[in-house]
Formats: sequence, structure tokens, C-alpha cells
Amino acid sequence: FSVLSSTIVLADKKDDFEGRLNSLMAMSDEDIDAAYEEQLMNQITGSEKGAGLGLFEIRRQVKTLSFEFEPDGEDFMLVMRADI
Repeated sequence: FSVLSSTIVLADKKDDFEGRLNSLMAMSDEDIDAAYEEQLMNQITGSEKGAGLGLFEIRRQVKTLSFEFEPDGEDFMLVMRADI
């Protein structure tokens, strides 16, 4: 089955976030596991840690993950699909 998720991404954060997602998608399973463990060991307090671990965890658990950014006024709607 598939899980769809959406969230607003501010226009000035879109390029950085899209780059992080593309990097995540290009990682092998071994790279994902290593990056996840590194992020766990180096957790930062505040908003910077929020998306990192969650996205690694989603990527580790799903068969496929896709995303797209849709314009939403001045910002963007990030729509993600995870096939489990």
C-alpha cells in the first residue's frame, strides 16, 4: 500500500530541502544506515534535527519513496509518497 504525506516548505528553504531529498534518494541501503547512525550520534537540538532522522527512518522502511514540490502561493507544497 501507499502512504501520502504533504507539508508546506517555505520558498527560501525549497532548494536546500530538495537537494537533501535528492541525496537521500541516491543513497544505497548501507549509506542510509550509516548516515542514520551518524545523525543519531550527532543529534542537534532545535528544528535542524526534525526532518533528518524522520526522513532517514522513512527511507529505511519503504520499498520506494517519491516526492514533488507543487507551488502553493509564495511557498511550496511538498508531496511525498511512500510505497510499503
